[in-house]
Amino acid sequence: AHPTPPVINVPNQFAPKPEKQGTTDEKLPEVPPKEPAKSEKPPLGDAACVPSPSATPTNSCVLVGKRLDDFTLLNLDGKPWQFKRDHKGQVVLLDFWSTRNDLAHIYQLRDLQSVYGSYGLEVVGISYEDGTLDEQVRNVRPIRGRYTINYTTIFGGPAETCQVKKQFDVTQFPTLILLDEQGKIIYRADPAEKNQLQELEAEIRKQLGVKDTLPRAGQ
Repeated sequence: AHPTPPVINVPNQFAPKPEKQGTTDEKLPEVPPKEPAKSEKPPLGDAACVPSPSATPTNSCVLVGKRLDDFTLLNLDGKPWQFKRDHKGQVVLLDFWSTRNDLAHIYQLRDLQSVYGSYGLEVVGISYEDGTLDEQVRNVRPIRGRYTINYTTIFGGPAETCQVKKQFDVTQFPTLILLDEQGKIIYRADPAEKNQLQELEAEIRKQLGVKDTLPRAGQ
């Protein structure tokens, strides 16, 4: 008898194929990429946009006792003039003034700046005018030309809203306030009082170490 041949199952190529279930080829639903964690520090490119902690807002003043820390007002170009950043003098003489008041003292301030500027004096005039900044500039520019002002002029704006005037307790125009190298108030003067102007100049010379033999302003 012949042996029985093995049975070979041949798949029917025309039979429907069974559906795949759970294969590794199955597409999984797309998951949106995870956003990176936000850093608490700003990116390097934005560092310049962060205001400096030492910046002082315009029309503000920080006066600690009798020592000025900083103040910021606008200059003739409409840009912030910051005391801590922009003043150059070893000793600073502030002139609180207005074009509506007597301007005779400007000649004296001009002489003080001419004589003692090279020793370290800086005169800064703070003008108080009404109107917009453009109107204030139109009031002050002709005065600078007429009196040949040789020192910095900035704007306090309307007197009733100026924090610098308020902090320095200025009650009349003009008023002169002298600051030493540390920003401390060392002298106040009413320029209408001749003896006070003489005392002011004497204090300036003392602070700057000017010898008694050197000529005084106006001589």
